[in-house]
Amino acid sequence: MPDLPEECSQKMARVYPKYGIEKPRNTQLRWEVAAELADQRTGRCSSFYKDVKNRFGAK
Repeated sequence: MPDLPEECSQKMARVYPKYGIEKPRNTQLRWEVAAELADQRTGRCSSFYKDVKNRFGAK
C-alpha cells in the first residue's frame, strides 16, 4: 500500500470560544466550518484508498 496522504493524518481543527469578543453563534459557525473541512478531508482520504483498493484488487 502507498503511504497515507499527509492530510489523512491531520486532526480536526479545534474551535475555542473567544469570550467577551465573539457571540456564541459565531463560535458555532466557526465550528461548523471546521467540521465541514474535516468531513471533506475524510472523504478525499476514503476515495483515495478505495481507488487504490480497486486498482490493485482486494485480496
